[in-house]
Amino acid sequence: MIIWHGILQIKNNKREEYLNEIISHSLIEKFRTHPGNVFYQIGPSYTDPNALIICDGWDNIENFKK
Repeated sequence: MIIWHGILQIKNNKREEYLNEIISHSLIEKFRTHPGNVFYQIGPSYTDPNALIICDGWDNIENFKK
């Protein structure tokens, strides 16, 4: 399994707006339907008000690279 973890920096005071766009366009669900995706999670950072934490898992490196 491949696990990817990253931090996405958002413009000042735009994190909630960005999250609402992600939700309204069903982007989390779209990532989860990619072949080989085991999980995809996104959430706010508790230490940086302008950051999102992203973590996803893939069954193998080939699917991760697609």
